[in-house]
Amino acid sequence: MMIREQVIKARLNNRSATLQQIGAEYHITRERVRQILKEAGLQTAASFPPNPCPQCGKDMGNTHQHLFCSPECWQNSTRTLIPCTQCGELREYRIKYITWEIDHNGHSPNLFFCSKRCQGKWVAGKYGFGVFPEHQRLGVRQKWDYEKIEELILAGYSILEVAEKLGMSHGSTPTIYKIIHDRNLPYTCGQIKRSSYYAEVLKLRGEGMTCRRIAEKLNLPLGTVTSIIRRQRIKYS
Repeated sequence: MMIREQVIKARLNNRSATLQQIGAEYHITRERVRQILKEAGLQTAASFPPNPCPQCGKDMGNTHQHLFCSPECWQNSTRTLIPCTQCGELREYRIKYITWEIDHNGHSPNLFFCSKRCQGKWVAGKYGFGVFPEHQRLGVRQKWDYEKIEELILAGYSILEVAEKLGMSHGSTPTIYKIIHDRNLPYTCGQIKRSSYYAEVLKLRGEGMTCRRIAEKLNLPLGTVTSIIRRQRIKYS
């Protein structure tokens, strides 16, 4: 068989072979191979099977070294959009993260939330007191007698006097403030003035002592000292 016929047969059997590969097989130059194929009316350039990008479908040609046509397609292939179970807002997740959560942590594949707020709303709507009102008082424990605190405040006692009567530490005064605020109890500056510490705080402040040193000396919360001094300044400014 002549070289010409062998080259034509090689092209018909393998259309993806390059001119260099065909020439090396029959010990001729690639230019000679091109001339033979052109005379025979065959394609000279090698044709490769379609190589679509798995993400966008774009033909990547002979670039078999890469799985995707661009870094963007690779990035998109590793992520997916999942709607929030509570509000429906789409959020992007890594596919490996989702697979790990489901396989190793027992995460439900149908429960994904865009924020802690949405997660809390979903849990409250499914397991909260609105669904199970009989659980509302279970496990609720009050450290102090709120009714007794309200009774003493209405009787005109100051916050520090209430704390002393109920055996509460001075650090628990924010609890009494919260009860006053939540129950909208009448509480005036006069009740603070009735405290045994009021005059002593003003006296030490008049001597030039700082609020922090006054609080340490009288064993009072720093907020209580600053509140007394601030009210005094407002009244006499």
